[in-house]
Amino acid sequence: MTPRARALTAAALLAAAALSAAPAAPAFWGGGAPVPAFSLEIRGGRFVPATLTIPSGTKVRLALANRDSAPAEFESFLLHRELIVPAGGTASVFVGPLAAGSYEFFDDFHRAAKGALVAAPAAGAR
Repeated sequence: MTPRARALTAAALLAAAALSAAPAAPAFWGGGAPVPAFSLEIRGGRFVPATLTIPSGTKVRLALANRDSAPAEFESFLLHRELIVPAGGTASVFVGPLAAGSYEFFDDFHRAAKGALVAAPAAGAR
């Protein structure tokens, strides 16, 4: 076997091993712990609720539901996120973990639609 063939065979075996271990990957990336989800609606050209409190220091999933008949956009410079939510559709975006504070977001398609995520320590946290 040539050195090149040997290297290609080794690479193929490593790739196969990596793919077979994929189901165990969540344990490697954080124990497969569930990510808390928070809902945010776009309704009547506004975010509902306009202020959403999430736990600081925790990665969360924002589940966005657009109840309007036009597409909307969830955008935040502070969160470094931009996501189009189709008319009548849903989308999710992950944020955090965030330091305690307020993080503004808006709909770039409908500038009157604004809101804020407020990251606050969880109750009982020190």
